[in-house]
Amino acid sequence: MKNTLPVLLLKNLILLPNQEVKLELTNDLSCDVIKLSTEVYHNELIVLPLKDQMEEMPEISDLQKIAIVAKVKHKIILPNGNLRVTLRGLFRAEVLSLSNNNSKEEILECNFLKMTIPKYDEIEATAVKRKLEELIQKYVNSDGISNSILNLIKDVKDLNKVTDLIANFLPISFINKLDYIDEINPVLRGYKLIHELHLELEVIRLDKKIEENLQNSLEESQKEFILKEKIREIEEELGEASSKEKEVRYYTEKLALLDINNPKK
Repeated sequence: MKNTLPVLLLKNLILLPNQEVKLELTNDLSCDVIKLSTEVYHNELIVLPLKDQMEEMPEISDLQKIAIVAKVKHKIILPNGNLRVTLRGLFRAEVLSLSNNNSKEEILECNFLKMTIPKYDEIEATAVKRKLEELIQKYVNSDGISNSILNLIKDVKDLNKVTDLIANFLPISFINKLDYIDEINPVLRGYKLIHELHLELEVIRLDKKIEENLQNSLEESQKEFILKEKIREIEEELGEASSKEKEVRYYTEKLALLDINNPKK
C-alpha cells in the first residue's frame, strides 16, 4: 500500500527504527514539517538523511532510496524560539517519489511503500543472534561501556529489532549506517554488525596494548630518573663526585698538559 508523508531532512544524524532522538530545530522549514505532521498526518513523517553533509540545497539524488518512517512523540517551543522535538523511528520505507506540498512548496512530501522483511533461514538467524549477543557481552565487558544494551535486547526474539537496537548502540560511522539502513534482510544486517563488533573489540585491544606500553615506558623512565637522583643525593652527602666524573676530569687535565704540536717535548 502506497502512503504519503512530509519529509524531514537530517544532517549529521541517522534515525533507525526503535530509536528515539531529541532534536532542536532552528530553521522555519523543519518547524513547518513538524507542524504539518502533527496537524495533518497523525504525528508521522519521513526522515531522510543527507548523503552529502555539506550540501545546502540537496538534489533528489542526494537523498536515500530507503527512508525511516518516524513518529513525533513530543514537541515544545523553547524560550529561545527553537522547537525541540522527540522522534521515534518506526520502520523502513522505500522512497517511490518526492513532490512539493500543495499548500507550501518548500516542504517535500514522500510517496513511499513500507518495506517487507524478506524470508530468511530461522536457524541461521538464531546463530547470528547468539553471536551478536556473545560479542555485545564481550564489548560491554571490555572497556567499562554501559550495559544498557544488554537489558534492551535480553528478551527480544525478533532479529529485525535486535539488529536495529544494536546498531543504535554501536559507534558506527555515518557512511556505514547509511549502508545499514539500505539492508532490509535482518540476517545480513546481523553479519554487518558482527563485523563491526569484531573491529571495535580489536580497536579496544590495541588501545589497551598502547596504553600498557606507554605506561611501562613511563614507569621505566621514572624509575631511572629516581635512581639517578638518589645516587646524586648520596654522592652529595658523601662529598664525592661519581667515579665516572672523576675519571673524565683526570683525563681532561692530562690532555690539557699535552703539547700536541711537539709530541717529543
